[in-house]
Amino acid sequence: MRAFRWLCLLVVSGCGGLLGHESQSVDCSSGQTPIYSNRFSPERGASGVATAADAQAGRTSSDPNAAVPSTTDTPTAMTITCGQASCGSGQVAVEVPPTTGGPGTGATSTGDSTGAPTGGSPTGGSDPSGTTVCTDPPPNCPQGQSPQFTLKKTWVCTDCTLVVTYGGIYGNYRRCVGKPDVTCTQGNVPTWVFEDEQWECKTKCDNGQYDQHTIAGTLVCVPC
Repeated sequence: MRAFRWLCLLVVSGCGGLLGHESQSVDCSSGQTPIYSNRFSPERGASGVATAADAQAGRTSSDPNAAVPSTTDTPTAMTITCGQASCGSGQVAVEVPPTTGGPGTGATSTGDSTGAPTGGSPTGGSDPSGTTVCTDPPPNCPQGQSPQFTLKKTWVCTDCTLVVTYGGIYGNYRRCVGKPDVTCTQGNVPTWVFEDEQWECKTKCDNGQYDQHTIAGTLVCVPC
């Protein structure tokens, strides 16, 4: 039986609960396709920022002064299984998580009073069931990082030091992110920008389109 071999990063958990990365080969039988899914599913409620360990324990936000682990102690951004999907030869399937739209869904990207970009739910409205898309296989990522399929429907390499949870305006989407890698001037704070899907320095948000959170003693803003 012909098999498709895919190299991916999987999470292994030791007896003590330590999280780490291990490079393994995954064999999908003939007729099956590798299917990637976000490790963290959307969750109704408020926005938040948590360490990966706290997110796996069911928390949306960590203690403001919680220590942030190194990238070698974090899980992969996505999980992988073998299943049925109508994808082309050499493609993989990605499960796009369901989203929920709040009253603000569909907001324009003109910016709020803080100057931070605004936006609607990732799909432009509620999508309670989610979808599956076919795409090229993910890239090989540097040690300590793993592939993440973004809302722009492209692959990026990321660590999962933190998990950002978007609020209802932005569909309650959850994704792995690295620690803020920007140094901001006075009056600006690291902001996880919805449109760009990266940390940028923006005027401190006012809990409107973006919410204030503190992680590892650092004030940040994330989509509300």
